[in-house]
Amino acid sequence: MRFCSDMLFGLYGGLWRAAVPLLARHSRLRVDFGQRLHPEKGPAAALRNISCAPGQRPLRLWIQAASAGEARLACALLSALERAAAAQPRFASRPLHVLACTCTRQGLDTLNGGEESNGVRLLNAYMPLDHPDIMRAALRRAAPDAVVLLETELWPGQLRAAKQAGIPVLLLNARMSEKSARLYSLTRFFWRSLAPERIAAVSEDDARRFADLFGNPEKISVLPNIKFDLACPEPDRSSPCPRAALLPAESGPVLLFASVREEEEKILLPLLKSLYDREIQGQRAVLIIAPRHMHRIVAWEEGLRAAGLPVLRLSRRKEDGSPAGRPVFLLDSFGALQSLYGDVDAAFVGGSLAPLGGQNFLEAAGAGVTTLVGPHLDNFRWVGEDVFSAGLVRRVSNAGELRDALLAVLAERAADIFRSDRVCSVAEARAAAAAGKRARFRALIDPKLGGTLRAAQFVVENLQ
Repeated sequence: MRFCSDMLFGLYGGLWRAAVPLLARHSRLRVDFGQRLHPEKGPAAALRNISCAPGQRPLRLWIQAASAGEARLACALLSALERAAAAQPRFASRPLHVLACTCTRQGLDTLNGGEESNGVRLLNAYMPLDHPDIMRAALRRAAPDAVVLLETELWPGQLRAAKQAGIPVLLLNARMSEKSARLYSLTRFFWRSLAPERIAAVSEDDARRFADLFGNPEKISVLPNIKFDLACPEPDRSSPCPRAALLPAESGPVLLFASVREEEEKILLPLLKSLYDREIQGQRAVLIIAPRHMHRIVAWEEGLRAAGLPVLRLSRRKEDGSPAGRPVFLLDSFGALQSLYGDVDAAFVGGSLAPLGGQNFLEAAGAGVTTLVGPHLDNFRWVGEDVFSAGLVRRVSNAGELRDALLAVLAERAADIFRSDRVCSVAEARAAAAAGKRARFRALIDPKLGGTLRAAQFVVENLQ
């Protein structure tokens, strides 16, 4: 089996060598491609060279976050890591230096790069290409005390380079769908030679799948998912797009299509056209679309105009003014989505109408908005059924059911919020409804909170 693993790894390295020239021309990778190709000249080198007081060797961590979602987990870990280290006598007086790596521009924007935050020195960077030679050079130069992977970040080049360098690898908030487990199992002998030192899974089912893949159940624990902690933030009115800057306070019912993926665009366009033309309690709905990836903004503009719908990017609202008719708004400011959730009447969270595993719907439900999702939620089985049985999140099977469900939600909201005998403003009625749902959601998930600190303690306890 060792021979087979070496052969497969050699093939993997050969594929990377062939792919590098093509990746250098990729529209989403060519910006800062040199940092991905030569990480030893950038933040990876800087991590090792950060100055500190004489005799105070820093505690150095490399945190790997695939994109924006995982980058948010990495940010949440920072202050918790400082607290966890301070509680350990052997680490209490040591500075904490973190190199956070991500694959995408949105992930990099999410990270607070190069800033001193809560006593933690953070550098951010694009993830080096997983070419074995590149990864060996990056880890040798950074010399972290541990590599922390988030969710399902299993890169063979990185895992093998860490093993060769004697650097422990810890997999946090680990999850693996049944589909992914079946694919990984085809080369189980290969992955067992690369197994992380410790794994903290988000559920017993995920722990079982990792144990089956790596064959090390004694090294696998189950901790609450960090995403539960992120689901109930305080409303952020300093965000680039608070609702007051978007719409009149007394506007009609507002529908938000959040984290919509490219594969769902053709499914949703006819539904949007239908909703745009509907009148509910004398009100026409305001539609806001927030694509999961910012590079799809132009495609959405073209698609909406082809469907005969006026469209307006929210970032250009002041400069361009409103187009003829009611515009369909495109949220084109990355990071502004969270501030909108609590101020809309219903939100569909994408990645779930097509078989893509789903996007994080907990943040919408936690903000107090009526939340709808499609049937494809493989990435969120760990959430459990209680948010659905309590009616805080509603599942639909297809676009037709989604349309009917959204119309039903808007009719309910309109009957409550827009009735003529109301004693408060529309904005106040919305805020009260959202507050009630936030309280119900918080009570439901309260037993599942605390994963962030426990994950940080897990890291510190497993450092040598």
